[in-house]
Amino acid sequence: MTITYRNKFRDWLAFQAYCAPRNPIIILTSVGFFLFATFEVVLPATRQTAASVPLAACVVGFIVVELLIIAFILAFLAAITIIPMIFPRNKLLYCTRTFITGDDTFFTQSEYGRSETKWSVVRKLVRTRSYIFMFLSQHNALVVPRSAFEKADQWDAFYEVCKENKSEAS
Repeated sequence: MTITYRNKFRDWLAFQAYCAPRNPIIILTSVGFFLFATFEVVLPATRQTAASVPLAACVVGFIVVELLIIAFILAFLAAITIIPMIFPRNKLLYCTRTFITGDDTFFTQSEYGRSETKWSVVRKLVRTRSYIFMFLSQHNALVVPRSAFEKADQWDAFYEVCKENKSEAS
């Protein structure tokens, strides 16, 4: 089976959105920063408010500040994800690729190179509503968008070929 496609910026964002919530380092760092900010900054500031301030105002203020901390964490994660993806030298991310499946291997080809990879290298195969992610390592995957296929049965057939070849190679 042969398909030709071009990944777009949103395809790589979808890949990052899939991976980030599953990355324990990102989760632990984010939760750690959130807890540090809460217990070292927000709670002491809340305790020092004047006694004349109603409890409801303190609770609302606490919730607003906590939401601002969460927004800061999400903005920071978005920035460190997006900035490298828009770097002009990332030609390999956005070039047109041809993906050819074989029995023991699959081939990817672009204007910049050609590679042959054994199916046994595929660590994990993930299918979402709009993408197939073929993980070659923990943080590296081939991102195949559903838009590369004209019909839903082609999309299903491609996934089945990948799934079958991966399971046979394991």
